[in-house]
Amino acid sequence: DRLTALIEAIPDAIFFKDGQGRWLIANEAGQRRFRFQEFDWYGKTDDQMAVERPAYRELHRACIIEDEKAWNSPEPVLVQQRMVNEADRVRVFEVRMVALRDEAGERSALVVIDREVTKMRQAEVELHDTVNALNDSLERTNLLLDAALDAVINMDQDGCVIGWNHQAEAIFGYTAAEAMGREVAELIVPQRSRQAHRDGMARYVRTSIPSIIGRRVEVTGMRADGSEFPIELTVAALRRHGAFTFSA
Repeated sequence: DRLTALIEAIPDAIFFKDGQGRWLIANEAGQRRFRFQEFDWYGKTDDQMAVERPAYRELHRACIIEDEKAWNSPEPVLVQQRMVNEADRVRVFEVRMVALRDEAGERSALVVIDREVTKMRQAEVELHDTVNALNDSLERTNLLLDAALDAVINMDQDGCVIGWNHQAEAIFGYTAAEAMGREVAELIVPQRSRQAHRDGMARYVRTSIPSIIGRRVEVTGMRADGSEFPIELTVAALRRHGAFTFSA
């Protein structure tokens, strides 16, 4: 009938059990999930199948426990199951269960929908590992920058500070906390040179044609107290995700 056709067309594993926990419906995906193709499962409980199928005993026992959670919950229940296949590969399933009761409040049917989320969980683990690796790399980079003998200043394409190492603190007189987010031109560029600095950055962001990018130049810097001094400057530019960052 139409309901059966619909259930079979769904890629998720779908099961129906009666109020006594007997299996009544399992679509093709569900039969593959529980290896039911060559097993007479209809009308049997998980207790019975745990005895008849020792290889799947733990899985059926887990079903019994999770089914009880569903029967005792007024809301649909979401749990996660792990299953080891013949190749000893762990598969992860997200299981949704809805318990249905009759007008008298007696157990009527349990609807179970399984969806494999192995790849998604693996992706989450890989993402977590990548983030940790990036954080470790960032920490090492910051340690190297702080150990550098030169001032290292990183800025976004608007010319605002996004990185300020210890030597920058010592040379220019601003702590990293004071400098972060502020415009570099206001912090270390003398008033008479600020507009040229801003125009040069804007031109590079617009055209990618360098004037001092990649070159070593001598310019005048300014400390927090307003005093000026000569500095040797090298600027590098990096474009990622459509935006520039600069390191000087």
